[in-house]
Amino acid sequence: MLLSLPFILPYLLHHDGLALLKAGGWDLLHQWNSERSHIRHHLRLPELLKAMYWERHFVDFPFYGLPLLPIPILLFLNLYKSPSRDPRSWAAAIWIPLLSSSFILGLWLSYLKTHFWSHYILLEAVPITLLFAWIPQGLAQIRPPYALRVGFTWIGIIVGSFIVFNLVVVEPVRFLGTLFLPRENSADTQAQEIVYQRLHSLPPGQHFFAPGDPSFHWRLQQPMPVKGIHRAWIFDPAVSLSSSAATQRMGIATSPLERCHQLLSQPTDIIVWSEGKASLAILQNCLAASDGVWQDSTEEWGIPGSKYHIFQRRS
Repeated sequence: MLLSLPFILPYLLHHDGLALLKAGGWDLLHQWNSERSHIRHHLRLPELLKAMYWERHFVDFPFYGLPLLPIPILLFLNLYKSPSRDPRSWAAAIWIPLLSSSFILGLWLSYLKTHFWSHYILLEAVPITLLFAWIPQGLAQIRPPYALRVGFTWIGIIVGSFIVFNLVVVEPVRFLGTLFLPRENSADTQAQEIVYQRLHSLPPGQHFFAPGDPSFHWRLQQPMPVKGIHRAWIFDPAVSLSSSAATQRMGIATSPLERCHQLLSQPTDIIVWSEGKASLAILQNCLAASDGVWQDSTEEWGIPGSKYHIFQRRS
């Protein structure tokens, strides 16, 4: 609860903050989940098991998750204290595996019933840590019913097996793959740095928009001309969301015409298009219908053949 307060505080300081929080945190996401069924990633049980055993996201912890590391560390230190012999402690301690197991099983059911993206496995980090920290002393000391002991043990075995498999097999395979296939990634990295340097040297008054690569915006501390930085809020809603009070309040495009307006409207002078995030045809259709004159400057910027395409507005 304390960790969530910094995310809520800015809304409390805004005169219309609570309405914005409801629109963006509930209304829009509920509409998104109910209307975009044609692009959901449904899974069957074999596919879910394959994803769990062959996705590197659980052990390939992202750098922005480092602030969360004290949580499992503190849990381990606290739960591995000498267990209490007081029989009254059973009722309190049993909530640890019950809540952890329920959370994990609930996630798995949601993967099967709604949708699944591989990075969702990171949501299991804290409940799995709690469960693993509890099992060694919990099963030995507080003597829960036999059915619960068997259930907790098997959940631990299943979850532990795909973590170990990822660490021992998936991560080494990924590492070896980067050694033998480095060219494409290094070429895109070089192109990204070239684009960054060109954008950094733009004269005052020129503005760019990189809808498929927001890193240029936060590295240069330049705002994006749309409300959401996730590519789904820039490209997908124009073909999957209907207009509503939430989309209007949050400024989300719900038609190809609105999407083109967001991409090309002033003061944007330069479009940095990342073809790996969305088809170049989306932008080309917008440019063809635009009254302005746009020039393909990809070769001029020295990045032909990369995933980046540069278009500049000409007066």
